[in-house]
Amino acid sequence: MIKLIQTLDKPIGGYWDGGMKSRFEWDIDGPIRAGRVRIGSWEANHFFTINAGKDELATLKKAASKLALGASNGGVVAHFEIVTDDKTYVRDNDSRWYVKEGPRS
Repeated sequence: MIKLIQTLDKPIGGYWDGGMKSRFEWDIDGPIRAGRVRIGSWEANHFFTINAGKDELATLKKAASKLALGASNGGVVAHFEIVTDDKTYVRDNDSRWYVKEGPRS
């Protein structure tokens, strides 16, 4: 199991139940087709398609870049973690990824 967690600096409203939210989990939603894959979040009620990376981790890193750009264009700061079975990767402000020390999220 691998997932991308997006946390915004301030809650936003959208097309979902439950009011304002600032945390969303994103997953790879389905198989790779013609080099493309669907990324989705039920919490965000949003799905999009991107070019697949060489593996799930690389694909979710690409998804984080797309989501970061969208948040930035909307004036919101977004932070990202990718949680795998054995590691948590965190994206810093320079768009670099590193392994998080300590307990997993």
